[in-house]
Amino acid sequence: MFRNRIPLKHCESLGSYLYRLSNANHYPSISTLAAFIEITVPKLKNNEISSQKIELISKMSGINAEVLYKTSHLQLQELLGEFYHRLILKNKVKYCPLCIRKQSFHKHSWCLIPLNLCMEHKIQLVDCCQGCGTWVKLEALIAGTCNCGFILHNAVYLVETNLDCLVAQSKLYISVFGVEPPSFPFNLNLKHFMNLILHSYHLLDGGECYLGTPGKLKIFNNSSKGTRQNKDQYYAYNTAYWMYQNFPNQFVTVLDAFLENTTTKVMYRRKASFERLFELDGYIDISKAYESYWVNKADQGVVRADFSIFKKKPELLEQRKFISKDEIRTTIGMSYEKIEQLANDKLIELNTFKQQKRKRYQVNRDSFNNIVHNWGSYITRGEAALILGIQRGSITQLIKGGLLKTYNIGSGRYERLSRYEVLDLLNKSRGRYTRKKANGLKLHEALIKYSVNGLSIVKILKFTLGGILRPYYYKFDSLAENIYKINELERCISIMKQEQQVQEGYTLTDVLKILHVGEKKAKQWMNNGVLVPSKVVEDKAGRKTNFFTRNSIEKVRSLIQNSSEVSGC
Repeated sequence: MFRNRIPLKHCESLGSYLYRLSNANHYPSISTLAAFIEITVPKLKNNEISSQKIELISKMSGINAEVLYKTSHLQLQELLGEFYHRLILKNKVKYCPLCIRKQSFHKHSWCLIPLNLCMEHKIQLVDCCQGCGTWVKLEALIAGTCNCGFILHNAVYLVETNLDCLVAQSKLYISVFGVEPPSFPFNLNLKHFMNLILHSYHLLDGGECYLGTPGKLKIFNNSSKGTRQNKDQYYAYNTAYWMYQNFPNQFVTVLDAFLENTTTKVMYRRKASFERLFELDGYIDISKAYESYWVNKADQGVVRADFSIFKKKPELLEQRKFISKDEIRTTIGMSYEKIEQLANDKLIELNTFKQQKRKRYQVNRDSFNNIVHNWGSYITRGEAALILGIQRGSITQLIKGGLLKTYNIGSGRYERLSRYEVLDLLNKSRGRYTRKKANGLKLHEALIKYSVNGLSIVKILKFTLGGILRPYYYKFDSLAENIYKINELERCISIMKQEQQVQEGYTLTDVLKILHVGEKKAKQWMNNGVLVPSKVVEDKAGRKTNFFTRNSIEKVRSLIQNSSEVSGC
């Protein structure tokens, strides 16, 4: 039992009470009291005192244990759950200069990082000494004086007049420390709302405050000196609260600023961090508004159909009212000239959106779908080449190779191809998606490198359809983006060589390897009629290539082993 019992101040934290209790009983330091009740000084300073110790303090101080429990962080740990350590101020304190003028003490509510307003005096809390700039410690606050001699209640303070800040802070205070049930947007409880706030920081960091305060929000890169960290967390929370008022208008305002002012690399990283929110239940209204925003941006041509959110949920693309000229060109093969001709003839609606210095051309989906339906299911070779991402001349090779068919449509002069058959070939020949760029060669690189080995577009697609080639892609517009592994391509070359040997025979180089003889000896046999080529092929440059059957090679091998006739040649 403490010899001198003192009353607990209204809203005082348990750590603050123990400091005052230590002083009232003339202990040499707070360490004496901490040792007496068997807790560490850091735990006492940070108000993290177990229920067992609270019972002991209650018996010794005469204050009801339930009252003491509410002044400790145990209740906050229950309320905030997994977000407790991210939202509680530790190893330092903040305070209201007006509240401590009569006697220095620490209020329990001052420990919450986003809560930075004295609810009694409506002024922003102070968290550093205005004499030396160091963080204020609990022992200095109880003493009322910093080590530098500055009297803490003489600190200059800022009266909060912004209504949005006052409302945000009041709602937070009532929800955590009040007796009324929490009242947050979307009927979220305290944990779910704080989770929403923390995820929203990824959209707000580096952006505008919107609450009448100049400068940018600095949420994740706070300074270690001065009042910047405390103040930034204050405005970050208030702005996050504001963005979900008048929903979804202010939410859209934040997204517009985020899209306009964030670099592409940073935007994708922060956007992905925010979207993790939707992996949890309870945020369906926000998720719908968020998806609707990006669909609207796709309609304006600001983002493309391969934007990350559409990769995750391709069905969102069906909500668009417009599609880009580029998408039409690559998906169904219609040329820009044809699209503009249809627009000039007022058969489709073509809108122009300005994006900084560039113009985006978007086609109304409904008007275009009507044209496509009436236009038919057949396309030209040039349009097929655009869809597949290959040269126009390669379409002829695919037709000769049996991979595509041609059709005579009406009285047209030229044969056409089925759009559905072209798209089917595209889908069957496309690779597997990978997030990171895979090692290997793109389609055209492979064709250039292995053209001397007879590798053609037809053979690549047939090897792919046969499962021998298994390409990858990380950005798919057409077959041109397919990436092929070099070892699989080398295997294809080997297969082609074997097939060529079966069909046409073996070259002289192959014969030399099989019989283990030199070129001079082999040519001597050819001159003497022992080794006779089955076929001679002459290329465009006049170079001749001799081919030999396996039987003729084996016949010479037999003569080498069993007869002296060859050795005498």
